[in-house]
Amino acid sequence: MKKILLLTLGCLTMISAASAQTRAQKAVDKKLAKYNQTGEFVNCIRRNMIKKMVVVDDTKILFELKGNKAMLNTLDKKCTGLAMFRQFSFGVQNNRVCDTDVITTRQSAICNLSDFEVLEEKS
Repeated sequence: MKKILLLTLGCLTMISAASAQTRAQKAVDKKLAKYNQTGEFVNCIRRNMIKKMVVVDDTKILFELKGNKAMLNTLDKKCTGLAMFRQFSFGVQNNRVCDTDVITTRQSAICNLSDFEVLEEKS
């Protein structure tokens, strides 16, 4: 009986986590839908210009900047755990975040940033 109760509790926890992750992904998709990709890239952005960083999935991070600007960083390869926890950390040198910088996920995965694509807000 205890095993069945624990199994049921575990399943409910997984369903709840999956539901929360789906809601979070929908919010991110809605935010990303506000922009068009331009095909124009820059190597670095100034750290003090960043208002918000939003994890899109395991390969993409949206950087919302001051002045209603945005940049999309598409990593060269999948960064394990990035989308699951939607958190990462990184060091900043010279007040800039660059395509050569490394991020670390909550699961201690180490991943390389790529160049930043300039996004334009849809009218």
